[in-house]
Amino acid sequence: MAPVVAGMALVTDHIGYIIERMLIGWSLAAFVICQFWSSMMFSPNVVGTANSIVGGWGNAGAAPPPVRRCALCLRAVSARAPAAAHFQHI
Repeated sequence: MAPVVAGMALVTDHIGYIIERMLIGWSLAAFVICQFWSSMMFSPNVVGTANSIVGGWGNAGAAPPPVRRCALCLRAVSARAPAAAHFQHI
């Protein structure tokens, strides 16, 4: 979903806005459908656990990309700043 949300910055007209909102809606609808499906497939005594595992698994999959992105940005910034290297010895 993050690339779709980031794509909103590139929107220049109303058609692009409608397309972006549709893509964001589809990605969020996938989560709702998954929660509904797990509620229907599991018995009432374990449905809460099933929903939390399914939702948590989706969130766990969404967490690593921003962490990697930040690490790459920090690496790029530190590689471009050789002038600051003399401050490391102070």
